[in-house]
Amino acid sequence: MSFAETQLSKVAELKPAPSAKNGRQLWHYEGVADTVAAAAAAGYFNDARGLLKVGDRIVVVGDSATDYGILTVTAAPATGNVTTAIITGGGGGRIARGQHTTVDENDTVATGLGALAGVIVSLNDDPVDGAMYVTGNIGDQAGAPAAGSFLLKSWKNTDADATHVAATTFSLKVNWIAFEA
Repeated sequence: MSFAETQLSKVAELKPAPSAKNGRQLWHYEGVADTVAAAAAAGYFNDARGLLKVGDRIVVVGDSATDYGILTVTAAPATGNVTTAIITGGGGGRIARGQHTTVDENDTVATGLGALAGVIVSLNDDPVDGAMYVTGNIGDQAGAPAAGSFLLKSWKNTDADATHVAATTFSLKVNWIAFEA
């Protein structure tokens, strides 16, 4: 098979790393009939060269339930091949996923992984007046919260404007994906 642009979705803008000047982007790619190894080949993402930049991360789900991985964009030239590398991490690099039901506006969620590199959260239930948004924060992974956990915050808008305040409605389901450092 080959790259299918309709299967590439931007998930988030990532804050710049302490030593970097520019932020990165996080992408999700559903490989359909291709493996992660095929997606990591030079030139596979050439049709997305206008979207990708060096340092971007791409979560790739391959052709089977057990074929998934994270790529980092190593080159995204105006001409020539877009290149990526599979991130394995120092013994880490594992991914965990789950669903959490909110208890209050600031829940701590244990993932079962070691120290986290990042987390993606999304409401599974429809937003309601008392809970419109959720955010995930990995903190320092050294106690606030503990390694392998993240803070799940629930938010709502005030009636007067779009100011975000702590949610007041709970028991909503939130899907999450966590990435081990």
